[in-house]
Amino acid sequence: MRLIECLLFGLLVVLLVVSIGKFYFWSFPLELLTHFQVQYLWILLITGLAIAIYWWQGQLRNRAILCLLLFTLALNLVEILPWYRATAMPAVARSSSLKVMSFNICVDNGDTNTIAQSIRSVDPDLVLVVEVMPAMMADLNRQLNTSFPYHFRSPGGGLGLFSKLPLNSAHGEKFAGSDATNLVATIAAPSQSASQSEGNSTPMIKIIGTHPLAPRNHKLFVDRNQQLAAIGNYLHDTQDSVILLGDFNLTPWSPYYRKLVRSIGLHNTRLGFGILPTWVRAAPSVTLPGWLVPALDIPIDHIFVSKDLQVVRTYTGDSGNSDHAPIISELSIEGIIKD
Repeated sequence: MRLIECLLFGLLVVLLVVSIGKFYFWSFPLELLTHFQVQYLWILLITGLAIAIYWWQGQLRNRAILCLLLFTLALNLVEILPWYRATAMPAVARSSSLKVMSFNICVDNGDTNTIAQSIRSVDPDLVLVVEVMPAMMADLNRQLNTSFPYHFRSPGGGLGLFSKLPLNSAHGEKFAGSDATNLVATIAAPSQSASQSEGNSTPMIKIIGTHPLAPRNHKLFVDRNQQLAAIGNYLHDTQDSVILLGDFNLTPWSPYYRKLVRSIGLHNTRLGFGILPTWVRAAPSVTLPGWLVPALDIPIDHIFVSKDLQVVRTYTGDSGNSDHAPIISELSIEGIIKD
């Protein structure tokens, strides 16, 4: 086998190994390799173009290379394409809606004016801010209080909530099995229906904000996974209407993501609207070369909802000088109102 064939074969074997890692890479640091499926797909497409050129020129005749390329490409496409399969709701079901936003504003981002402008431009009903320190929370509250009269910052976890709707029993909570603090609150489902204005009971939605820490070392890796497991145990078989959102430091291709989704029984609002990467964005706190930032962009901020909350639209917003872009979902709540 000539040198070029050896190099192409070796590259494809590496790409095959990291592509199937989403099933087997449970340990640190191998699990970190699972998060870049989109990047692997682009490398495969470029490699495939090179193979096609060499094949057309008659410089490549090893069919094993072509078979390996097609097999590895299929493995990646199976993981990518379903996120783009349309699941949007018909317009007739959008009369009662709730817009939610999850935004890691970055603890080192002191530009609260730009953060507030980013939130106002989206105009959500509810926004979870992640990595918000007390002084940042107070400053944002001064700027957003007119639009968001209800707010709460958890006593731990760096999580804050701004809402147009009253927050009931907002508190920080450590779920069994983890020392990390999550933000838990409930809101009444907004409705214009006459029956509810006449005093009928209003459906409630549980809001859970979370931020498992980035797995920069083995201890943080273990801590993140314990928090994910604790969230799964907390929500396992829940019958409540739930919105779970935050920076999970986890992409859909990690085996720990698969485990979480199986345990919580919730729906990722991205499905049908694309990969929508949220990290990393160019920001003053980011020391990466500018050309490398878009090449590493991955989806680690998520909004999960229970099946009675149908997703109308999901998209990302302006980063507001944070290293994360916010993720926003417009939800139809007619399912829980009619119940």
